[in-house]
Amino acid sequence: THLVLGAPTEQLPALFQQMDDGTTWGYDPLPALRATSNLPLFWVLGGEDDDAPSLATLEVLNGLRSELPRLQVVEFPTAEHEIEEWVTVNGERVSVGYSPGYLPMLARWIRTKRVDVRGTNAVVR
Repeated sequence: THLVLGAPTEQLPALFQQMDDGTTWGYDPLPALRATSNLPLFWVLGGEDDDAPSLATLEVLNGLRSELPRLQVVEFPTAEHEIEEWVTVNGERVSVGYSPGYLPMLARWIRTKRVDVRGTNAVVR
């Protein structure tokens, strides 16, 4: 997404052609999400995600909350798409791994279906 959002409009057709790997750009995920209304859903967002910006994702999810009563969302404010943290060393970006507490938080949710952000910097949304 960050490549598309940052590109001048006149460059978009060429950019889409370059990026085409069979993706159906017109796919609407909302019917599939609505079909999960009886399931527990846990979305983990990265606040620095350029691939799927968390603000736009959160707006869609918030619009579905009344239809998805078991939806739970957390955001790691300094994480990118993979819930990974990065630093700059000598002008080069270097991964320092997953956000602290991310994997234990996932394990707790899998066991209990409840959000528990202790030991993380995640924010319940």
